[in-house]
Amino acid sequence: MAGFFALRRSLFQSTQKTLDPIGYKIGLELVVKSGCSNVVEVPIHFADRLHGRSKFSVREQINYLLHLKRLFDFQCRNWAYFFQFVMIGGSGVVVDLLCFTLFMVMFSIEVAFARGLAIWMAMSWNFTLNRLLTFSYVRHDTLLRQYLGYFGSCLMGAIVNWSTSVTLCNFQPFFICHKLAAAVVGVAAGTIFNYLLCRHFVFRDQRIQATYSDSQESFNRQSSADDFQTTRSEVNNVNHDP
Repeated sequence: MAGFFALRRSLFQSTQKTLDPIGYKIGLELVVKSGCSNVVEVPIHFADRLHGRSKFSVREQINYLLHLKRLFDFQCRNWAYFFQFVMIGGSGVVVDLLCFTLFMVMFSIEVAFARGLAIWMAMSWNFTLNRLLTFSYVRHDTLLRQYLGYFGSCLMGAIVNWSTSVTLCNFQPFFICHKLAAAVVGVAAGTIFNYLLCRHFVFRDQRIQATYSDSQESFNRQSSADDFQTTRSEVNNVNHDP
């Protein structure tokens, strides 16, 4: 990863359309995205710099972490997105409880209003982090549409959470005696449903849809050209038929 590396031309050409490195770790990008199965490292010895200044600043270290996150997304796809979604959701619980405590203790706000305000702030926190990190590929899309869509998906997830828990508590013998377990199942169901809405609707990657549309249009043009060529050949055969 020192910056001097070699690989087969075919491997490099196979990754040209997917290369999107951050910082200077292009070698790591190529290893991951080309699917190299045989990596050999040649040891080198670093010496103290005699001239100039190192470019390895705090910004470059942050870029390196972002690069690792991006490669994690590339390698694990939906599992990577779901893991980040759940982790950010956990941080939202902390924000929710902290804000609720702050509003109650320091500002003496009424419980109902303080609870609603804390939930709104936690949801806004989750939205911001998911937009910047989990689904960073669409952070340049319309903010208001995504914000309203995210709140709608959270509302739908809450409905799934509530309905699942209540149904289990009322109709399943095991959960009638273990209501906390029913609540846990409801939370899991609501989280998964909320994630699916966010992944495929709220933060949908428009580039994939555009690429599909372009490919479909290209296919249709090619099919039309082939049909025209076939028809033209048939006409020529008819004209030359004695």
